[in-house]
Amino acid sequence: MRLPDQHRKKAQGGFILLEVLVAMSLIIGSWTAMTHIYQGLVLRQTQLQTKKAELRKESDVFESSEYARNTRNTNISGDSVKNESARVSSRSRSKYSTASPLIKNQR
Repeated sequence: MRLPDQHRKKAQGGFILLEVLVAMSLIIGSWTAMTHIYQGLVLRQTQLQTKKAELRKESDVFESSEYARNTRNTNISGDSVKNESARVSSRSRSKYSTASPLIKNQR
């Protein structure tokens, strides 16, 4: 028993052009959305690092000026410079911030 041509084409299996176009558009749409999200995260991270560096610089300037002011006032009064102002925190980090990425072992 022979099948007509229409039934034979359906029985062969395979994709029609419309199915391929829909699948490609879904893949491209997903790829574009993920790229957009990634770029937004990178931009946000860059802005946060820039803001952090600015705040650190402002803090360094403030700490330096407070230390200089306390040193000047202490030297005038003749006391030793052992006690810093309570407003100036002791530094446990490097004074100079780096603009390099957080990951040190890049390949």
